[in-house]
Amino acid sequence: MPGGTDIGHRNRSPPGTGWVVVAAARMDEPEREPGHESAPRPGGAAADALAGDALRESEERYRHLFEAESDAILVVRSDTAEFVDANRAALAMYGYTQEEFLRLTSSDVSAEPEKTRRAITERELKIPLRWHRKKDGTVFPVEITLSFFEVRGRGHHVVVIRDLTEQRRMEAALKEAEEQFRQAQKMEAIGQLAGGVAHDFNNILAGVLLNLGLLQLEPLMDPEMKASLKELEKDVLRGTALTRQLLAFSRRQAMEPRAVDLKASLKGVLEMLRRLLGEPIELVLQAEDGLPPAEVDPGMLEQVVINLCVNARDAMPQGGRLTLSIEAVEFGEGGGAASKEARPGGFIRLSVSDTGCGMDEPVVRHLFEPFFTTKGVGKGTGLGLATVHGIVKQHRGWLEVETAPGRGSTFRAYLPRYDGKSSFPDDAREEPPWVGSGETILVVEDESRLRAGAMDVLQRHGYRAIGAVDGPDGLRQWELHRDRIDLVVTDMVMPGGMTGRELVERLRRERPGLGAILCTGYSDDTNLPVDAQDLNMPLLRKPFNMPSLLAAVRQGLGRKGSGC
Repeated sequence: MPGGTDIGHRNRSPPGTGWVVVAAARMDEPEREPGHESAPRPGGAAADALAGDALRESEERYRHLFEAESDAILVVRSDTAEFVDANRAALAMYGYTQEEFLRLTSSDVSAEPEKTRRAITERELKIPLRWHRKKDGTVFPVEITLSFFEVRGRGHHVVVIRDLTEQRRMEAALKEAEEQFRQAQKMEAIGQLAGGVAHDFNNILAGVLLNLGLLQLEPLMDPEMKASLKELEKDVLRGTALTRQLLAFSRRQAMEPRAVDLKASLKGVLEMLRRLLGEPIELVLQAEDGLPPAEVDPGMLEQVVINLCVNARDAMPQGGRLTLSIEAVEFGEGGGAASKEARPGGFIRLSVSDTGCGMDEPVVRHLFEPFFTTKGVGKGTGLGLATVHGIVKQHRGWLEVETAPGRGSTFRAYLPRYDGKSSFPDDAREEPPWVGSGETILVVEDESRLRAGAMDVLQRHGYRAIGAVDGPDGLRQWELHRDRIDLVVTDMVMPGGMTGRELVERLRRERPGLGAILCTGYSDDTNLPVDAQDLNMPLLRKPFNMPSLLAAVRQGLGRKGSGC
């Protein structure tokens, strides 16, 4: 910070100080009455002329430096705190004219006038106050450097002022970026954990589903027992919703986007939502006819709607109004959306508004963090909104939240509009083949129960099955049975140092066109594209049941030219 100066000694004087000292000296000269000339100095008129030229040159030089300085420079009388000069940067910074400045004191530009006046009059070299006020009333942060000097016993301060508004903005932006980076690292770590847990859980569920399917095929089973097994199978399928939430949160859920009419889709779940929300909640759907379709995964969209509605219900324990609205929006290059994540293009905006308790800023900051909840113990997992965030991001969309305590909340999900160019999977499903023709299928799966269940299903439906625990074991089984194997069903990620993709590529080098099915608990592994089109193979997503496995086998055999 600054050092003090006087006429005979200067310590770190700010730019322009030299001119100010000269100007101050000239201001302090006694005024001459008209017609009175100063007494001639020794040396004659020539010496006076030279001295005058030198003084004018000095004044011009320092005036140029004073005006060229990018920081604001003000000259203040120490006793009265009145301004006696201001450079162009000061005029621009505060919004005053030169004439207006000369009628002001330092208190007029300070957000705390008394502190400033005290600092000036007491000849302090550092003013603790860091906020000033412009002519229009705007308060802004400043960095102040003071230099004190005296001319003929009258004290002055040269005040150099730097506007810190942009610096503070950049510091805030940097702090926010650092916080977002730390949050992203934390989310990534938790996402990897959640994805791994979901992957292992899908293996377990797939084995359970296959064995439940097999038990129901027993011809002598008691009908009541068979009905119980059917109900148990439904419970297991409902359990897969948890893995979908974990995968959606970790952005590893296999996504099948298609053109979806959101109005028709939401109408289809309204009755279920009304039962879920209860009678105290009035549910309203607002949507115009003829809205363009969105490009979304229907099942994942349903998760978004349900989670947002359940969150709204919990914010209205005494009942209230819940409004679902859909509208088409368009954003140009200039933006128009509140979120920094917004981008140009056409979108469908899905809004969920409630009349509940609302949220304050600290809660909103943590709203989409996994396991963050304001609900009591046992009343919330903290995964609902994290799942919504993951699904919307996976669709290349974004979320906005408008809320305040006592004023309810509105969540807006922006989903991409279908442009008519994407290729969507065909909804038509053929009946799965229940009986094979003796084809031999190599099943490569490290989860023993899932491998045994899949082999049992295949053998009971007219196929021969050979099992392998990992990629290297699959190569060994291939060496023993290469002439018999018609199809390979392999997990995507396995121990043993070889992925399912690598195994298929090795086998196809020996037999091009070999049929193959790739099984996965999630779809974003670095070794495989989501749809596996480059390997020309079906992708069987876990957890799968018996009909799904048999349908995939038929598809895999058909692709190699072998019928069932």
